[in-house]
Parts: sequence; C-alpha cells; structure tokens
Amino acid sequence: MKKILFLRNVNASWALRDRDILAKKHKVDDQFVTKKFYLNSLWIFKVLASDVVFCWFASFAFFPVVVLAKLLGKKVIIVSGGFDAAYAPAIGYGAFTKSSLSVFLRRKLFNMAHKVLCVSKANMAETIIHAKVPSEKCEMIYHGFEELDQSIKLLPWKERKKQIALISQCDDTTYYRKGVDLFIKLSELLPDFEFALIGRIGQSLENFIHNQTPKNFRATGFLPFMEDEFVKTLNDSKYILQLSYYESFGCSVTDAAVLGCYPIVTNQFSLFEVGEGIGKSFAYGELNQIADFIQAHSDQDVSVDEIQSAVYSKFPFDKRKNAILASVE
Repeated sequence: MKKILFLRNVNASWALRDRDILAKKHKVDDQFVTKKFYLNSLWIFKVLASDVVFCWFASFAFFPVVVLAKLLGKKVIIVSGGFDAAYAPAIGYGAFTKSSLSVFLRRKLFNMAHKVLCVSKANMAETIIHAKVPSEKCEMIYHGFEELDQSIKLLPWKERKKQIALISQCDDTTYYRKGVDLFIKLSELLPDFEFALIGRIGQSLENFIHNQTPKNFRATGFLPFMEDEFVKTLNDSKYILQLSYYESFGCSVTDAAVLGCYPIVTNQFSLFEVGEGIGKSFAYGELNQIADFIQAHSDQDVSVDEIQSAVYSKFPFDKRKNAILASVE
C-alpha cells in the first residue's frame, strides 16, 4: 500500500473517480488546493509522508508541492486534462496562449512528472507538442464509466420528451468555448423541441440566460451529478449536445449517453474521437445540418440500451481503473 498525496482544484466527477480508484487500494490524502493550503507548513509534512504525488491537472497551484516532491525523490504523476495542455488562440483559451514566462514554467511543471496521463489522443498530442513532454513519459488512458445503479431505469426513446440537453457551466469563459451560444441558436431553429442547459450560470449572464432566450429554452442551474433531478432531466431527454470549440475529452457527453441520450458533437479536438461509434459529429457551427438531422432522427426507433452499451464498450471503467493503479505501482 502506497501513501498518495492526491491534489485537485476541481470537484468534477472524473477527478473524484480517480481518487476513489486509488483509495480502494492505497492510502490517499485528498487535498483540494487553494491558497489556504500553503498558509502553514503542514503541506510540507504531507509531501514528506507521501510515496506518490498525484496531480489532477498541471496547475500552477500545485507547483510548490511538485518541486518539493521532485527534490525529495518522490514519484510525481500529472493528469493532463484540458486548459493545462491547450493551445486554442482563436478563442484565447489554453495555458500555451499565455506569456512566454508562463509557457516556460508550465513546461517545467509538466516535465517534473515521472509520468503524464492523458485523457484522449488529442490531449496526448497537445501535451507532447505544446508542453514538450517526451512521448515515452506520456500514457493515454481514456476516462472510464461505471455501470448505472440498477435502481435507475432508462426510459425508452419513444417515451422521452422532445428534449435536448447540454451540460455546461455558463459564464464569460465558457459561453463560446462550450458552445452555449450555438445551443441557444439551435433552440431557435427547433421550436418544437425543449432545450435544457444543466450547469451553474455566472452572475454576468444570469439575466440574459433567464430572460433573453427562446421560450423553449430553460436553464436548470447546477444539478448534483447522478442525483435525482440530474438523472430525471437526462432520462427525459433524447439528445445530449456538446457543440464546443475545444474539449480535451468531453465527459458530459458520455455521462449523459450512459443515461440513454444520443450524443451530437462537433468534430473539434477530442470530440470526434470520443463521439465516434456512439453518436453523430458535425463540423463546428453547422447548426442547420444539426437541426435537419434531429428533425429526421428523433422519430426513428433508437435503442437507449445500445447507446449506453456503446459507452461501456468504448470506455470501460475497469480499463481506466487498472491503468491508474498501474501508474502508481
């Protein structure tokens, strides 16, 4: 059994899955890192007591821990998961669109790791190209998805509402990157369908989202992952959309597909890779084609069980579990 210092600055399901995988076999000290983490010397003793430092993201928030761990000869594993390896200058997104000093330090952080785990082929390519991590240090491990609790019964396709969902927070940084703008425009093209945006709404956009969007569009606000209202909203929906300009994986698509929603994604970055064999992909911004597809497809006899099975087959939970455990062992 190893002592693992697990660092994260998100509460996302995918990071918590990895934490729980490790905790079933090793002693895990789970730390949500903010500035308070460094206010006393306790963090130094946490590094001293660990065998492995496991970082979800190459975040600058983890830099002091990684430097100390490296000096002490501890093993460091970093999950490359998005912004930290991204270079998307068209939308001003990604660590590698920042200053030359920031880029230099980010590369140093990545390269202090003994192993860098990447969540998709697209993400791995970005990590090698932008972060300059040698390919032999990188390992691509797709996210894995556990089978649903047996108490959750999937509604058949024909019993579902003419409803289309998008899971994304909506604020100044995500409105265009996550395709919320396109989702709203699509709701205007498909007035006979209901559109549900699931996620926190930033204060600056709250009035706009609640008062300036079409009547068939609603924002649910944040719904806790896999709790009743989250499950019900997606179980009522026929489609899950991810119209993003940039994604390193796109877990919201697969989380909803596990609940029987048919995925429609753009072919940007990792999304084609993730959606292939499960749903349908379109060129970024091709809203008329998407609208035509949904109109023609929604009355077909679609098997929600086959959608779910495709996710389990392509992204098996045990494969990620075994790979994550092997990475620390």
